[in-house]
Amino acid sequence: MLTRYLMDASSAIRFCKEHPADIYISVHLRMAALRSEERMLMHKLVLRELEQRDDFARNWTKSFPTDQTIDIDNDQGVFIRTLSRDYPQYAATFSQWEYKDSADPFLIACGKVRGLTVITEEGSKLAGIPFFCDKYSVA
Repeated sequence: MLTRYLMDASSAIRFCKEHPADIYISVHLRMAALRSEERMLMHKLVLRELEQRDDFARNWTKSFPTDQTIDIDNDQGVFIRTLSRDYPQYAATFSQWEYKDSADPFLIACGKVRGLTVITEEGSKLAGIPFFCDKYSVA
């Protein structure tokens, strides 16, 4: 089975800013191929973050087909409750998903329940995406 990816807002922003399509043509063609193969997905909360934060990435992600965007579902909610139970000090953060960094717990949950590889620019800081992906064996 081929690896499927789920991109964080930080990675989408960096990709768009550091790899302009007119210069990095082959990189954008490969990204387009991943999307056409339905292997590069976006969470709707990441798209919402990008609408608020970055013009470059917002324009790039607008071209994602709706069948390649993932919404919050019950399985993610169950996993978010697990995160809240295991890490009560972050429970408020996990439940307050209307804020600008709201997508992170749902990105982790989506990666876990759907078996997706999460792409992020975050370092391995405590309570960041890499930390929780490592703790819950999310690729």
